[in-house]
Amino acid sequence: MKNIVIITDTDSSLPIDLTARYEIRQVPINLHIDGETYETGVDIDDHLLFEKLEKFNKYPTTSAPSPEAFAKAFRASISEGAQSTGQTHLN
Repeated sequence: MKNIVIITDTDSSLPIDLTARYEIRQVPINLHIDGETYETGVDIDDHLLFEKLEKFNKYPTTSAPSPEAFAKAFRASISEGAQSTGQTHLN
């Protein structure tokens, strides 16, 4: 683990190789599709998302991760040896 950990949410759409190379921790955003809520990269991947888009024929809505989800990412980073964190978030 690096001394400084960058934390963002999955709305940043960073490439997997970039997040792996720089050990960027991503907190999943929420996708709401047909009354169901999914966390990106946890409960749903791109393949399943596109299947659902075709099936329901309407766009999903999104919501930001909860403050607790970010707090968990911060705590995990510190417990794994990070001395500080940097964050970037999109609106």
